[in-house]
Amino acid sequence: MNFNIRFVRGNKNSKVYHLPEGCPSYNQISEKNIALFSSEQRAIEAGYRRAGNCRN
Repeated sequence: MNFNIRFVRGNKNSKVYHLPEGCPSYNQISEKNIALFSSEQRAIEAGYRRAGNCRN
């Protein structure tokens, strides 16, 4: 089992997701508002949009 997986984090309030690399706000989401996704595609399917400050 790979425990080094970095999940895509969504903000439940804003419906914005952040990638583990290239998104400065990845670690700034309040813990109670974090929605975890296994991929960017899963976040999109859940109705989230990519954060505007992501550089990837």
